[in-house]
Amino acid sequence: MTKLPKSVRRRLAAKQEVIRAARKTAPVVVQIDVGHVVRSPDGVVLAGPFATNAEAWRALDRIERQPVSPQEEKTDWLWRQRVESHRLL
Repeated sequence: MTKLPKSVRRRLAAKQEVIRAARKTAPVVVQIDVGHVVRSPDGVVLAGPFATNAEAWRALDRIERQPVSPQEEKTDWLWRQRVESHRLL
């Protein structure tokens, strides 16, 4: 196995450090006795419990404002428009 150049090893180490830091601050999905929950790194439950792992990950996507699908993004936009129109009345 060939040894990587020092500059490449430094860049890889820096990327790995960024990944480690992100893991310490990102919410995660964990299974508990009543289902799955979205938990912050300090242990606070952000959402749940959910019956399935998929539902918990979907909730996490929504918390992070990541659309799951183009159709869902469109539906969310339409809902926001409707809510805004009722606020103006």
